[in-house]
Parts: sequence; C-alpha cells; structure tokens
Amino acid sequence: MVALEEHGKAPGNVTAKARGARGALANLVNTELSASWSANRTRPLCVYPKVARYNGTGDVESASSFSCK
Repeated sequence: MVALEEHGKAPGNVTAKARGARGALANLVNTELSASWSANRTRPLCVYPKVARYNGTGDVESASSFSCK
C-alpha cells in the first residue's frame, strides 16, 4: 500500500483468504460465507473487468489454481 500511495505503483497481485472459525480472530469470522467453505480457501482479487477463473487443474481451494481473465 505504501508503494501505491507514495509512488503510484500498484501491487502485482492481491490474494483474498477466508478465515476459519478458530484462533485469536474467531470473533471476526464472516458469517455471510458458506459454512462449507474451507478455512484455507484463497482467491486472487482481479482488476475489473477481469474475474478469477479456475484453471481446470489443481486445488479448488487455492488461489494458485485460478487466473484473472
């Protein structure tokens, strides 16, 4: 964020992660997420108008299995 704010350089990629219901941040669980989602689910956040699409192989819970298209 500092690079973006101070130098106008946007990050190459940003990955979102769903939090599980355990641990120190348990009170911050997003109750709007499906209970069936893995606590380790990650997805790339894409620059509009692109969206994260599954590559067809790899772990469906891992951002590395998705590309912005």
